[in-house]
Amino acid sequence: MILLKDALAQLRRERGLTQEELASRLYITRQAVSRWETGGRENALQPAVPAPIR
Repeated sequence: MILLKDALAQLRRERGLTQEELASRLYITRQAVSRWETGGRENALQPAVPAPIR
């Protein structure tokens, strides 16, 4: 069984993305991507920009 942290890092590298580029595409912080890839706080989302109020 492959873990999220391993799959995420592998797929990101295969696609030639930096943590910063992936974070930007997901609207989260680079630090969140780093934590996910190291196995820390996998479920904690940290938006890079606040969601618009509707």
